Amino acid sequence: MTTTINLDPKIRLKASKRAKKDNMSLSGVIRLLLNDYAEGKLRVGIVLSDESEFEVLSVDSDTQKTMDSIGQTWSSISSPHATRPGQKHRKTRVSKRTLSV
Repeated sequence: MTTTINLDPKIRLKASKRAKKDNMSLSGVIRLLLNDYAEGKLRVGIVLSDESEFEVLSVDSDTQKTMDSIGQTWSSISSPHATRPGQKHRKTRVSKRTLSV
């Protein structure tokens, strides 16, 4: 079966070059990743690199409660390091790269 995937040309080129360095084709990399994802061996999420910049934002208590609730929900469904009842939340940090105002 053939599936068409729309990719940003710059990302496709960069990924193709890296795959070639690893003696693989881009389609081979995609097949491996999709197979591991389908079998639950690969988790998709956001990981911030050490190069990310953070800014601490002040919020009112109602907004903080809402953010804590959302964070707790996300953690419980997607993170192996989910916050458990009784554990303290980490401080909320926002990446400047992903924040649109």
